[in-house]
Amino acid sequence: MNQDSLEYSVEKHWKYIYVVILFFSLCSASVIPIIYVYSPKCRHHPAQIILILCILEMITCYQWFLDSVHFEELIQFLNTIIGYNKIREYYLFGQGEISDQTLCSINQSLIIFGFLAQLNYYAILTLDFILTLTKPFLNTKMKQLSYNLFVCLVTIIMCYFEKDSLYGNCKGINTRNVSDVFKLQLLTITILLVISFYVGQKDLNRMNKINIDVKENRRKLFYNHIYLFFTLFIIWSLPQLIAFLSEYVLVHQIMNRIYIAIMLLHPTILLQIRLREPYFKSRTLLLLATIFCKRKWKENKDKNVDDCIMEQCQLPLNKLVQVQTNQETVSNILSSILKIVSYDERITDLHKQCKYKKQFTYSSNKSDQFQIDQESPLLNSINYSLELTLTFQIEEYAPAIFQDIRMKNGICYKQFLNSLRLDYNQDQIKNTQESLGKSGSFFFYTYDNVFVLKTITQSEIKLIYDFLEDYYKYIIKDQTFLAKFYGLYSISIEGFSQIHLLLMENIFQKIPQERVVYDLKGSLVNRKQNVKMNQVVDLTSSYAQYLPSMGVLKDQNFITSTDIFIQLNQQNRDTLFTILKDDIEFLLKNNIMDYSLIIAIFNNQIQDENRIYCNSNKCYCFGLIDYTQKFTLKKKLEFFYKFHVKRKGQKISCVDPQFYSQRFLSFINSIIAINDLA
Repeated sequence: MNQDSLEYSVEKHWKYIYVVILFFSLCSASVIPIIYVYSPKCRHHPAQIILILCILEMITCYQWFLDSVHFEELIQFLNTIIGYNKIREYYLFGQGEISDQTLCSINQSLIIFGFLAQLNYYAILTLDFILTLTKPFLNTKMKQLSYNLFVCLVTIIMCYFEKDSLYGNCKGINTRNVSDVFKLQLLTITILLVISFYVGQKDLNRMNKINIDVKENRRKLFYNHIYLFFTLFIIWSLPQLIAFLSEYVLVHQIMNRIYIAIMLLHPTILLQIRLREPYFKSRTLLLLATIFCKRKWKENKDKNVDDCIMEQCQLPLNKLVQVQTNQETVSNILSSILKIVSYDERITDLHKQCKYKKQFTYSSNKSDQFQIDQESPLLNSINYSLELTLTFQIEEYAPAIFQDIRMKNGICYKQFLNSLRLDYNQDQIKNTQESLGKSGSFFFYTYDNVFVLKTITQSEIKLIYDFLEDYYKYIIKDQTFLAKFYGLYSISIEGFSQIHLLLMENIFQKIPQERVVYDLKGSLVNRKQNVKMNQVVDLTSSYAQYLPSMGVLKDQNFITSTDIFIQLNQQNRDTLFTILKDDIEFLLKNNIMDYSLIIAIFNNQIQDENRIYCNSNKCYCFGLIDYTQKFTLKKKLEFFYKFHVKRKGQKISCVDPQFYSQRFLSFINSIIAINDLA
């Protein structure tokens, strides 16, 4: 070690202080990861993001500590104890030892990468905060996947632009070249703080009329979020303050030492903020009790203590607010549909009425409307929405057309109102979850299983709107497997993004719950549902995990099951294929692909149902669903990527409608066998 590097040495007592702080911080940063591993119930969103942040904090703190004591001294110490310079030699290639400069650059690279990744994950937390307050029904798994991909991409790009700061002198992280990172952090945190404050304050002002418990949780989420970013703002603005005091040598030196201590301590500071949430605090206390009390550990193994805590602190605030937002939104959706739908429409001009939209606007500030709402028995029964809580605007597309479809299928006005009543759907609303499907669509089943509400995209709205006239002429036939559309709506609720909804028939309305359900496309790529049991599915096993609300089995599950063939007599098989071919021809005519044949297999014998075909042992209920996708440019790009880049071949689901229909019919033909004795 050369003599010039001694001027950067840190006094001995500061080194001891840094060692103590580092140990304390590593313990603090490890609390959330240990809880994450210890308690599976703790893995609700956003625990995964916090887990990654804690790991990044541990890495950057350790690397920061190495940088604070300086490599020249550290290497000399390690060389004296264990002959570190010998370990650094390239024995395999004979290229000599790694230079101090290279080691120091690697160390600084890890520091910069850690802080940039933290910066991007905190930006993601702001995005998630906004989406939690404004976007109902989002799929958590899809959000986390998108978040991680975004952070990786942005961090790599930012590290590329910061690479120049990693070369040159290696005298510490506070040198001029690296300080640009902290300027960027400070600017980003300032912007995020302003955005968070604006969105949260606007949300609180808007939520004056909602349930007081819901409002309190949203308020806690807002204040915790602001407190976190304000703390980050203070920590990451310290380098600017130190630079401002550079003229005062003694003050600058003391402030620099304090700053290094604070940066080493920042996992502990952030842990205090995370423990403001009762959910994480309760599990931390449980973890401490487990570590320090053997008797408590025995109790925890029986999960009694954990279940008790779950009742008190069910979910992290982000997840809890999202769940309550979903419940509140569903309640308002049902109420708004009930307000706009009437049965006084008549079809006089089919083409014109297919393009007609009926609009209704409700304002919670209108005292006359509010008085009417209070008298309605529908609005005084649900815990989350005793009344319509927020201003909304709803559009009903082609009301006369969908009314006629409902009436032709025996759904009168009284049954429609009965199915969507808030008091009858209270349990369904309380059990409202996020969207669970790959498509990101949210499904809501009414209490009587007559209707299914599904969220759709703007492009799907346009598709249905474009072929609605042909669809109406076709769907009024008695024989079809197409799941019927009963209504099409766009709802703009105050403070939330616009929601597009499709009201459909539930094709499994009259069949028993004890059933196995398959969703078949004729594709074998990524068409397998992981199940807890082995892949051999027979009707004597438990059906609970195969219900539509829990997920369905797919093509690969079907061909590996014991029931490889659906066995029908010649007449039923011919009838089924006649109907199916007509349906597929209609979909092909409208350039539609990516639809599914959903099949429910059950034991009970049910007669007089157009969708149900039985043999002596089993019954099969058939329905065509998800026929709202055209082969658009987006789908063509997906096909190009999967077929030419990933080399998945023609077995992918995203292919042109002509090939899709041929493959689909061929696959269904191969799995339905003729057995006149069955």
